Amino acid sequence: NNSASNATVSDGDDDATNATVNDVDDDDATNATVSDGGNDDAANATVSDGGNDDATNATVSDGDDDDTTNATISDRDDDDATNATVSDGDDDDDATNATVSDGDDDDATNATISDGDDDDATNATADAVDDDDATNATVSDGDDDDATNATVSDEDDDDVTNATVSDGDDDDVTNATVSDGGDDEATNATVSDGDDDDATNTTVSDGDDDDATNTTVNDGDDDDATNATINDDDATNATVSDGDDDDATNATVSDGDDDDATNATISDGDDDDATNATVSDGDDDDVTNATVSDGDDDDATNTTVKDGDDDDATNTTVSDGDDDDATNTTVSDGDDDGVTNATGRAGHDRNKPVNTDDASDQPKKTDDAGTIPVETGASRGDGDQTDDTGDNSDSVDNNVDDGGDESNDG
Repeated sequence: NNSASNATVSDGDDDATNATVNDVDDDDATNATVSDGGNDDAANATVSDGGNDDATNATVSDGDDDDTTNATISDRDDDDATNATVSDGDDDDDATNATVSDGDDDDATNATISDGDDDDATNATADAVDDDDATNATVSDGDDDDATNATVSDEDDDDVTNATVSDGDDDDVTNATVSDGGDDEATNATVSDGDDDDATNTTVSDGDDDDATNTTVNDGDDDDATNATINDDDATNATVSDGDDDDATNATVSDGDDDDATNATISDGDDDDATNATVSDGDDDDVTNATVSDGDDDDATNTTVKDGDDDDATNTTVSDGDDDDATNTTVSDGDDDGVTNATGRAGHDRNKPVNTDDASDQPKKTDDAGTIPVETGASRGDGDQTDDTGDNSDSVDNNVDDGGDESNDG
């Protein structure tokens, strides 16, 4: 029950290996700092390794070119690690296996792992427990960072508001996960919001009954969102690869049952590749205003929008650009679906088939009686083959009307 406020270990070019600030229970380590100088080595540094501690504004390695391997801030239960930072220095820091609040029921508000440039945050974890509050948690918020296997709130019933994984440029966010449990709230969660990022196998809220409102995977330019998945449940305004020249291979938005994918978008840029993209592949889903590849020169091979039963695909669009390739595209391939204002490849070069109705052929415009509508009265001057009665019932073999002259008013 001691008070170690403003405690500091190693304030200069020193080697503070295995340094510990306040390794007891129920202590107050406010503003505690491990390695506050330059070029220090704070391997295995720990701030508040006890139970029920208060590590407000705790910092591990606040200098330049430091090595904070296996650094831990508040590794117990019921701790308060508000504004905790691991490796908040300038360039070339190494925060491998860094952890902020690895206990239960912790509060890691504004927690940051590797907030500098050219950092390596391999296996970094911000609040990987149950019932935690990781508001504004950030993993690797610099440039040219490597956030391999980064995780923000990997348990159940967590609140990950505005969580960000790798918000810089040219980042590598392999297997990044934001809220991978059940009943989580990942509001405004972002995975790789920079340019030229690699978000391979990225997942945003891959559990049940999750709320991933305004979720974005890879919102930069020239990004690679391979096998990206947004929320198996309520993916309102979800976006996969919203930049230019993106690769959204096997991207999925709301791939479960009874999901709500309002305004879902897969690859909304130019020259995109949305191979095998799927928007809501479950049953009883509501996919309002869903769009797959809304740019130019896109490749939407085997794209499916709402392949379940009793679905509502209002204003659905598949590849609404020019010179697109929508091979084997399907809009609502189930039973009893509501496909209002659906569009399949509404651009140029429309020579490739688009399976848009139950018969897998081109859609027909029909009147109330189910027949092909034609104009009645005087024949048109546009070269159509209708007679004056508009019933398309002239002689069978000669395509002439009852007057026999094949001429019209034009």
